[in-house]
Amino acid sequence: MFTRALTAINGTTTLDLYGDDSTDRQRIAFDYTYDGDGGFIDDAFAAIYYQTSSIEQYTFEDRNPAADRSRLNHFDNDVWGLSAQATSAFVTGAATHTVVYGGDYSLTHQEGLRDGTTPPFGETFPTRPFPNTDFTLAGLFIQDEISFLDGRVVFFPAVRYDSFEIEGERDALYPASIAIADQSDSRVTPRFGVVAWPTEHVGVFFNYAQGFKAPSPSQVNNAFTNLASGYTSIPNPNLAPETSEALELGIRTRDTTVFGASLRAQGNAFMSEYEDFIEQVQFGNFGDPAIFQWVNLGQVEIWGLEGRADLTWDNGFGLIVSAAFAEGEEIDPVTGAHSPLESIDPLKIVTGLSYNDPDGRFGGQAIVTYVTRKDNSDVVLASTFRPDAFAILDFTAYWNITDAATLRAGVFNATDETYWWWSDARGLSSTSAVLEGFSQPGRNFSVSLAYRF
Repeated sequence: MFTRALTAINGTTTLDLYGDDSTDRQRIAFDYTYDGDGGFIDDAFAAIYYQTSSIEQYTFEDRNPAADRSRLNHFDNDVWGLSAQATSAFVTGAATHTVVYGGDYSLTHQEGLRDGTTPPFGETFPTRPFPNTDFTLAGLFIQDEISFLDGRVVFFPAVRYDSFEIEGERDALYPASIAIADQSDSRVTPRFGVVAWPTEHVGVFFNYAQGFKAPSPSQVNNAFTNLASGYTSIPNPNLAPETSEALELGIRTRDTTVFGASLRAQGNAFMSEYEDFIEQVQFGNFGDPAIFQWVNLGQVEIWGLEGRADLTWDNGFGLIVSAAFAEGEEIDPVTGAHSPLESIDPLKIVTGLSYNDPDGRFGGQAIVTYVTRKDNSDVVLASTFRPDAFAILDFTAYWNITDAATLRAGVFNATDETYWWWSDARGLSSTSAVLEGFSQPGRNFSVSLAYRF
């Protein structure tokens, strides 16, 4: 990858930027499938696997007046794990049961290394952005699908057990001044759902679920500082697992025809309450320096609406419309004060027209994405940068040259809109000198050829 840029940040202009990323992945797996012969187990599947992957990222910047610099980053993951699942079906009275049960286990060893020339002020190369880490995840689950009235009413009771363990290793390349935390925890979480079809084509559903989310090793242990650009990321050895309760109510269609097209549609409302909600927050502004850290926010409430409709005609044309809206707030555990949860994205609407050749030879899409602007009431500080509402137009196309080869092409942001995703701009001040550096690319193109063998 080679790009020419004239980007000026902190008095330095980047004249040329060269990047080369490479990924290597190797995987070996053994699996076994069992088809029941009338016994208690109707079918079962088990697998054991090992995977090793390596990512190398190289960049070189031609800068003026600052010295040129290069970066060479390595990220290595070794994972081995196993999973098993079985199904048992039986009848009790008027109810038909389909019980699914199983478990999974994985052990991941992660390593990272940062190297290059002209390191940031206060750093020396090589160094590690996080300690070498072993990350263990394990889970067991059982779910019963209980069907009544020939499937017109179905209940889904379930329960799951999860556990995790994070073990960091210190070596000479990880900063000695930064503590390394080990963590472990476990939890049992129940779930319950119901789907009812009062008519042949329209159904309603309800879900209740408790959740348990382990922090990732990079959230607990990480260390990165760039004082020249005015920011640093620090670890949080006290980061706790996130727990939640969620309610969802919705409506969906099946086997429905509208305007001569097959319709699939769903809409739902949801509400979730979190304890020890995990979120990355920023303390201070760029240049102070800004400090980024993953923290537990205490109690958080999120609610919203989602909807999607797909129309498909026999001649290959299709139409999609989707929308997602959410609001969230943090509740101070001591004072009970409510403040907006800034990580929630603003309203997003996506609509598009597609064509797929009935014979599967070629096709394409034209997609319009519209995103609103964050309200003042949805940010903590009045000085927070709130990107304007925007609409972008993307075109994509594909051609199946053979059964094994596919050519894809796309024109993205065809109208050359200047825009920001809220998730990228969150935390910036409206007067920040680096706003443009967080905007998305203008009109850009992509062509790829995939060959399957």
